[in-house]
Amino acid sequence: MYEARVLPFLTWPEEKAGKIGELRSRFPMELGVLVNRYVDPFVGGGSVLFEVMSTPGMQEGVISDINPELVNTYKQVQLHVDDLLSHLQSLENQFLERSWQEKIEFYKTCRLRYLYLKDSSREDILVRKAAIFILLN
Repeated sequence: MYEARVLPFLTWPEEKAGKIGELRSRFPMELGVLVNRYVDPFVGGGSVLFEVMSTPGMQEGVISDINPELVNTYKQVQLHVDDLLSHLQSLENQFLERSWQEKIEFYKTCRLRYLYLKDSSREDILVRKAAIFILLN
């Protein structure tokens, strides 16, 4: 049976992705056998989460973070992945059709839009906010 390897979709300032080989050597030998649940209180970009969950036999991942925008993004991936992908595709298309200078302006516009949306708790914008968060990161 083929196990798909899942990779992080965000890069984070304190990302451990470059050290994943070293970290993997410290994972318990029972990972995926006796240990099939992973808990990460500071998930960040999720490089360790995705590495652990790519281990055959892993059944559950429980994640948290202090950053509410990051938490929202993971929730939208979990609950509304199709809508999120649709928003991301739209942003990508808008980005790709622009010249280099226009791409810079588009990024700046998205950043301003995100800052405006960031403080809103309206349920109807959570997916859009997550899509822009992914784009900016």
